[in-house]
Amino acid sequence: ALRPDVTLSIIKRIKNVNGVQKFFYDEKVYRVPKNSSTFREISQAGIECIGSLDQKNILEVIELAIESLKIISGSRRFVLDVADVSRIKKYIPENEAGRQIIKLISQKNIHELKNMGVCEELIKAINAPAPLFPEMRSEYQEKIRVDYSVISNLNYYNSIVFQGFIEGIPERILTGGQYDNLLLSMGHKGMKAIGFAVSLDLIGAYLEC
Repeated sequence: ALRPDVTLSIIKRIKNVNGVQKFFYDEKVYRVPKNSSTFREISQAGIECIGSLDQKNILEVIELAIESLKIISGSRRFVLDVADVSRIKKYIPENEAGRQIIKLISQKNIHELKNMGVCEELIKAINAPAPLFPEMRSEYQEKIRVDYSVISNLNYYNSIVFQGFIEGIPERILTGGQYDNLLLSMGHKGMKAIGFAVSLDLIGAYLEC
């Protein structure tokens, strides 16, 4: 079978423990791009942090994502776009209208969101988001941009979700987030998880020396 995701393979191998388990991988995954009928092989390197996570563990993963972008980018500018799904999920219904709302948020189409009649609290959360990591050191905060256009699958991600971009690369080079609900659906109660993956193919295509 051609696996589309490394995270599921890792979750299947973990056990319920009180501590924190940390994983690193360098693997190939296979996905079907939009407007295509054939699989595409994608090289990824990533990390997963699973178990009894606290805020310190979450910050550690976010800071590692920033450090990864710093190393990959060289002298180019970079940014980590971050959002907290839990702050807006309660305003989005789990139906076709909800999927349309998520699509419009990802497009930053505030005008159409207002035309749909979404609640004012959702608009405020998107337009004027509060700082997500006030306790984070300033050198890391300077590289973070709170941007709710990065949200996608609310059933997969339940809290922090993020994407990394590097100047000169037209695609996101790093993606990640917190997926506690996935753990619960696979029988791991009371555990949390967060991780991210870097696209090695994009690094090779755009950042070759």
